[in-house]
Amino acid sequence: MPKHLAWLLLSLLAGIILLPLAVVSLWQRQPLRISTDRAIRLYVPATGSVHVLPLEEYLIGVVAAEMPARFSAEALKAQAVAARTYAVQRLGLSRQGKGVHPEADICNDPSHCQGWLAEAEMRRRWGLLGYWFYRRKVAAAVAATRGLVLTYQGQLIEPVYHAASGGRTEDAQEVWGRYVPYLRSLPSPWEEDSPYAAASLTLPASEVARRLGLTWDPTRPLPLRVVAYTASGRVKSVLAGSKLFSGPDFRRLLGLNSTYLSWEQRGNDFVFQTRGYGHGVGMSQYGANGLARRGKSFREILAYYYPGTQLVSLEDLPWP
Repeated sequence: MPKHLAWLLLSLLAGIILLPLAVVSLWQRQPLRISTDRAIRLYVPATGSVHVLPLEEYLIGVVAAEMPARFSAEALKAQAVAARTYAVQRLGLSRQGKGVHPEADICNDPSHCQGWLAEAEMRRRWGLLGYWFYRRKVAAAVAATRGLVLTYQGQLIEPVYHAASGGRTEDAQEVWGRYVPYLRSLPSPWEEDSPYAAASLTLPASEVARRLGLTWDPTRPLPLRVVAYTASGRVKSVLAGSKLFSGPDFRRLLGLNSTYLSWEQRGNDFVFQTRGYGHGVGMSQYGANGLARRGKSFREILAYYYPGTQLVSLEDLPWP
C-alpha cells in the first residue's frame, strides 16, 4: 500500500474515533461547570427541604417573590442584579464556613434571606394566563442581566432593598449602627404608585403595652415618647414607660410598616401613621419602578440607589 494512502486511512480512523470522544468529553464537562460551580443550595423552612438549583434559575423565583411582576422591565432587571449579588455573597460565606444554614447557602424566608417562589406557587399567585406572561417577563429580566453583580472597591456589596422609602431612603448607620458608603440616605420621590405612601394602624393601648412588655393601667395614659429622630426624619428611639426601644425594634414589635411614623392616643387606642414600607435602606423597589417608568435603565437605577458601586460580571470575580 502506498505510504500516502496509509497516512490517509490512519487520519480518517483517528477522526472517526477521537472526534466523538472529544465531543462527549466536552458535553460531560459543561453541565458539571454549570451545576457545581454555579449552583446554590436553597433551604425552604416551610417544608424543611433543601433544593439545589442553578443560580440563574434560582433568581427567577427570587425576583418573582420579591418584586411585583407587573413592574417595568428595567426595575425587574435592577432587582435581579441586587438579588444575584446577595445570593453570591451568601454563597461565598457558606463556602467559607461562615453560613447560617448548616446544609444550605440561603433560605427563602424574606425576613432572614430572600424570598423565593417555586413554579407551583407562581401559578397560584398569577393564575395560568398570568403565569405564562409574568414568568416569561421575570425570566427575561434575569437573562438580560445574566452574571452581573454589584461591587464596591472590588468587593461584593450588601445589596439591601425594601418596598418603599416613603420619599427618602435611610442611612445604614441609623439602622445597623455602621457606616456603609454606598448605603446612604437619598431622596426617592418616584413612588407615586406605592400603596404604602400613607398607612394607618389602630391598636388598643392594652395591646401596645403587651407587645412592648409594659404594665398597662387603664386609668392612666400609656407613656410613649419619641426620644430621637434620624437625619431622614424616621423615629430613631422611643421611650415607652421606663423602657428605651430603637426605632426598628419599636416598629417590629408593633407590626408597623416603617419607622417613618407618628401616633396619637385616642381614648384607650393608639392610632399609628406610617410612610413607606421596610427598613428604608438601599434600593426602594417602588422608587426603582418609578425611575424605570421615567426611562431610566437598570444600570442607572442601581447607580442611584447604590452610589459609587460598579456593575461587573461574575466572570471577572473569583467564584466563591
